[in-house]
Amino acid sequence: MSFSELDVTRRTRKGNFLNQIDYLIDWEPIEKQSLNIVPLHI
Repeated sequence: MSFSELDVTRRTRKGNFLNQIDYLIDWEPIEKQSLNIVPLHI
């Protein structure tokens, strides 16, 4: 396995993990709370 193949594999696994987290978490309540702290129009 070359270094580039290893890097692509690593990034793909990380991307899959982040996609799974994004699917599992209901972001709406977190977004509402964060908008109270950090305004959208910064």
